[in-house]
Amino acid sequence: MTLTVSPTLPQVFADLRAFLLTIVPAGTIVLKGPVNRAAQPAVDHIVVTPTYRKRLRTNEYTDDPINQTTAMEEGVQLDVQIDCYGGTLAPDWATMIETVFRSEYATQALTTCQPLYADDARQMPLVTGEEQYLQRWLVRAVLQYNPVTTTVQQSATSLSVTTVNVDEAYPPT
Repeated sequence: MTLTVSPTLPQVFADLRAFLLTIVPAGTIVLKGPVNRAAQPAVDHIVVTPTYRKRLRTNEYTDDPINQTTAMEEGVQLDVQIDCYGGTLAPDWATMIETVFRSEYATQALTTCQPLYADDARQMPLVTGEEQYLQRWLVRAVLQYNPVTTTVQQSATSLSVTTVNVDEAYPPT
């Protein structure tokens, strides 16, 4: 058996993306960053980029003797930067994201992770390759997820016991 981990970081991002798509208008593009060798979409969009990962606690262990596995759960803080690009929509999207991320709605909508908090939205304009300003508002959102790594557990299904006369088998010298 190989080691497995669940949830994976791509699963957490898929969950976060699905959550963001419930907040912004239908058809909004939500990408995982950083994006290399690709032009910015020509329409208003959102880019979510991981910026920081921090262990929150020591592992918790759970043994499963039936399946002969050990599960090790790690608590992880994950900071993501959510960049909202667009003309008049970007500041509204950032406001909605920071507000909803701090609500019960977010705790119910997210399944692989849970929101801890979100910073206030900030305007951070971006100068494009055409030397034009692109409206960008960003929100730093902090969440927790608990990946579980599962490994094989050492075990025995049968045991054979024999007695050995130590003095005969290993005479004193």
